[in-house]
Amino acid sequence: MKHAVDLDVPLALDDERAAITKALWAAASEAKASLYATLDLAAMDEPQRWLQRLKRRGSARDLFLSQPEGSAETLAVWLVGLRPDGSPMADAITIRSIVDQALQLDCVTWLVSDLALETLAERLSQRLTASTPEGEALFRYYDPRVLPVLHYACDETQRNSFFALGHSWWYLDAYRCLQGIPIVAASSQDTFVAPMPIRAVQAAAMQVVSERHQLVRFLGKRRPMQLVRWSFGQRMAFVEEQDQHAQAEGLVDFPDRLNYCLNVLDQLVLTTVEQG
Repeated sequence: MKHAVDLDVPLALDDERAAITKALWAAASEAKASLYATLDLAAMDEPQRWLQRLKRRGSARDLFLSQPEGSAETLAVWLVGLRPDGSPMADAITIRSIVDQALQLDCVTWLVSDLALETLAERLSQRLTASTPEGEALFRYYDPRVLPVLHYACDETQRNSFFALGHSWWYLDAYRCLQGIPIVAASSQDTFVAPMPIRAVQAAAMQVVSERHQLVRFLGKRRPMQLVRWSFGQRMAFVEEQDQHAQAEGLVDFPDRLNYCLNVLDQLVLTTVEQG
């Protein structure tokens, strides 16, 4: 059972940020566990600035250090230990900035876990390789678009092994609702064995989710004025519907599906102007 905090309402940014932060601290407090964030610097604004900030923290670990991509620090995923309200001002500002990034970009997840920072970082690093039908690859499980699809697509054996990390794993969904996935309690010895096997059907499901988020982003860049009054949820609903229509008509390449969505959007605007 997932837990949700519905944030797809016209809240002021401060209220929205506060609601997310409060829900996350409540989850950690209820579990009597620590709260962590995973930050995907490759998907964040100003990754170099974030890298400098994370390096100054004593509670941040680069998960890519043991990976082939380890030299590219601004493309890495970092695990950050967070502290509750009442912590030093610098920490409060960091938490506020992390939530802001999560509201704007698909770059943050949060973990509630009993594991110590070093232990959790080690276990998350071990999960960064997937075995797919095409071979081994970097496994972006930390992407908030991928995480829920992975949890749903895993069989029980995979789920009990891969997600044996604590109490819950949180992310903002396509509608910017805070969702919590209950995960498996962590044991003293990690039972997960790399690489993570990903079947073709699982890879396909994750690819669809990722591409639809990209469609939303490109629409926002190409037609910003036409979408300015649409919530993120409305944009996602539009893209999902039109992408299904496009593929039903045989348009399978990403550029063709994007152009299909753009054309439909332009027709909607034209119809609205004519009726007005």
